[in-house]
Amino acid sequence: MANLAQFLLSNRALSQRAEVRPRTAVAVLLHLQVPFLALATALAYYFGTKLGFLLTPASTPIGTLWPPNAILLAVLLLTPTRIWVFLLVGVLPAHLLAQLGAGVPPAGAIGWFCSNAGEALVGAACIRRFGSKLRPLSSLFDTVIFVIFGVFVAPIATSFLDAAVVVLTGQGSGYWMLWTTRLSSNMISELIFVPIIVVLGVRRLSWVRGLSFARLLEASFLFLGTVIVSLLIFGTQNLISSIPALISAPLIFLLWAALRFDLSVLSTSLLAVALISIWNAMIGHGPLPRASMTENVLFVHFFLLGFTLPLVLLQGFKVEQGRALASLTETRKRLINLEDEHRQRLGRELHDNIVQRLALIAVEIDRLGSGGLLPGDADLKSLYREVTQVSEATRQLSHEVHPFVLEYAGLGAALRTLFQRVVQQSGIQIGFTEHEAKKIGEDASLCLYRVAEEAVQNIVKHGRARNVTIDLAVSEERAVLRIGHDAIDIGNEEYPGQGIGLANLRERVTVLNGNCNILSASERGTMITATIPLQTEAHLQQEN
Repeated sequence: MANLAQFLLSNRALSQRAEVRPRTAVAVLLHLQVPFLALATALAYYFGTKLGFLLTPASTPIGTLWPPNAILLAVLLLTPTRIWVFLLVGVLPAHLLAQLGAGVPPAGAIGWFCSNAGEALVGAACIRRFGSKLRPLSSLFDTVIFVIFGVFVAPIATSFLDAAVVVLTGQGSGYWMLWTTRLSSNMISELIFVPIIVVLGVRRLSWVRGLSFARLLEASFLFLGTVIVSLLIFGTQNLISSIPALISAPLIFLLWAALRFDLSVLSTSLLAVALISIWNAMIGHGPLPRASMTENVLFVHFFLLGFTLPLVLLQGFKVEQGRALASLTETRKRLINLEDEHRQRLGRELHDNIVQRLALIAVEIDRLGSGGLLPGDADLKSLYREVTQVSEATRQLSHEVHPFVLEYAGLGAALRTLFQRVVQQSGIQIGFTEHEAKKIGEDASLCLYRVAEEAVQNIVKHGRARNVTIDLAVSEERAVLRIGHDAIDIGNEEYPGQGIGLANLRERVTVLNGNCNILSASERGTMITATIPLQTEAHLQQEN
């Protein structure tokens, strides 16, 4: 007993050491990551400041677009609050290096660091307090919180300090014009850079790998169209003054980005429009020919803000709608899976229990009759036939409830068994061809079997089709089941009235991210096509 107790105590000590080691390793890893993260933030802040100075006119100390504050805000949103102080300490040398190198007085550089860091801290703290702490900009509510505190409250509050620093250090005059210019440039910067950095930080490159070639091509056309149209509109002198409505042309591409892509693509498109329009306003090609350069820049700022803010909120609504749709799809998938599980359980109970018992009763009746143990040979044979017929009907019912042949022989064999039974019962001629059906997974096989079963039952029910052709084609990417028959308008009769039947086909196929099309043409019959992407189906099986 003493040896056993010593053994158990030693094992417990070893397990505790094993638990401590990963925690220690994780802590060391986090400590190693903080300096690199602070260095990366400092570099991004430095180059963002350089870009801000590049877009600062000689006549005013306030930049027309100021990225460093937005970069710092985005990094704070993506990192734990306990390391914010390390990030700010790392950003300070980069800020002083960029500011002093551009000829800013030391007092002005320190004051601007306070306003820049204050804007990022106020925005990040409020967004963390009232919004999502783990996934910023992940819902309509989080987007509204970002717009309120990140785009409005933080820039408004810190612009008072920023404009005061400019006036007190003698870098400029006209407090309220400086305040307005700084506010608008920082608001547009927050809308542009924060979503791009946050989306890349949360999703990394997974969203790029998930895009199809068609989506990448569409995004390329979107970006090229945004750049070309913005250059034509803002880079041509007197074009907007002669046709003022042309200033809205780039907004078509912003709307395209908002409707077809996520918030990061919208912000990237806005970045292209803002850079081109602001740069041309700085060199004298502003939309207001008789106004000053500062007034042209302010007009561009508020024009873009006025049209982009609703699109940003639209993105939040799209996220909510997509999440609700995903939840609905998941619910439908679970209901369909639950129905299939009940069918399988009922079919197995009928096949393995009731059918076997009926078979034993039939064998026992036959044994008793052949041994002469029971009188009434004719009645006994009639009872034997009845029991045999009930057993066969129950066996067929079990296969109709759940196709067990699908589990053992595959989709092709299960479909042939189904079509043979339908031909025997109804007399309809069914021609079936298959190509590489064994590659289909379990979920897709059951889905396509139910599609074929429901379609054939509807054909038999309406009784107007005499010839049916069914083809199952499988490639590496998708499985396609085509069911054609010489009846007309079967789909139009089913959908409006009952809402079930053929409508159930689309429900099943949609769960696997497929599609089901029903086409009916006069004198040509009806064609039902169900397509299921096999890669998506394999991914769903892996998730399950």
